[in-house]
Amino acid sequence: GGDKNIEVLAEETSRRDITEKVSVSGSVEALDSRIVSAENSARIADIHVELGQEVDSGDLLISLDADFFDNNLELAEIDLNRAKADLARALGLESQAKSAWTLSKKQYATQLEAFQQQLISQSELDVFESNHIRIEGEYESSRHTADAARFVVKASEISIKSAQRSLQQTSIYAPTSGVITELNVSVGETIVGTATMLGSNLLTITNFDTLLFRADISESDIPRIALNDS
Repeated sequence: GGDKNIEVLAEETSRRDITEKVSVSGSVEALDSRIVSAENSARIADIHVELGQEVDSGDLLISLDADFFDNNLELAEIDLNRAKADLARALGLESQAKSAWTLSKKQYATQLEAFQQQLISQSELDVFESNHIRIEGEYESSRHTADAARFVVKASEISIKSAQRSLQQTSIYAPTSGVITELNVSVGETIVGTATMLGSNLLTITNFDTLLFRADISESDIPRIALNDS
């Protein structure tokens, strides 16, 4: 009934897959995110990274003012040297007291034998015995003094290690690789360390290699979704 044609497509019927798209809203977050804090309270001397910068594990992030910790280490070294000198003096006195005690023990044994042979009187033996007891007491005292000096040296060595560790902690390094997603401090600011309380949040490093997507899906769309859907 007319000269106007309508184009159509003709095809044989068959079973095929239909792709449905479900619209969802949600958030993407990184699974590995590290908050970096400092062990010690100190003033920030320098910041070596910027917000958004990619860093590798072990990179230097922040330098703290190290003057206070340098002084502590120097004082600890002085205390250790003083303690070692006191120990050497105590060991020398102990050696002298031991020699005196050894000689006194021999002399007392000789005098005791002489008393048993009735060559000396009881009063003379008492004098030797009293002197021997005094020397033995001095030797025991010198031994305790030397032991105390050893403990002081040990404590000073521990103080040295603690001061060295505190000095090393003035340089803050990246605990992991990632991107600086938060930078909460600036040069000259005094931060609070974690050694005494909850430390200041200096910066955050985020690793985006593994991400987690959390989505809110409508109840009507849930039956249309199956495991392993793209």
